[in-house]
Amino acid sequence: MIARLGAAGRDALTPRQRLGSRAVNDEAAAPTDPQQCSACRGGGTVISNLGGEPRQLACPWCDGGGVVLAEHDAQAHWRAQAPADSA
Repeated sequence: MIARLGAAGRDALTPRQRLGSRAVNDEAAAPTDPQQCSACRGGGTVISNLGGEPRQLACPWCDGGGVVLAEHDAQAHWRAQAPADSA
């Protein structure tokens, strides 16, 4: 059975306790294994609907490798191709 807390009991809890999350220590926060890319779910490809027709492309977030690349900017390619503002 779930115990119900009154307003006073709920205010006594910290935000972490209210959400039910556990504290993470420094060792657990440092990943030792490569992390799977969440955009392509580790497959290395995504489907783009730009231009009106779906097509399969290498994932720009992991460059098709399926794992997260540290300090990688998926938007850098498009910024380099953008024309300079003419004001």
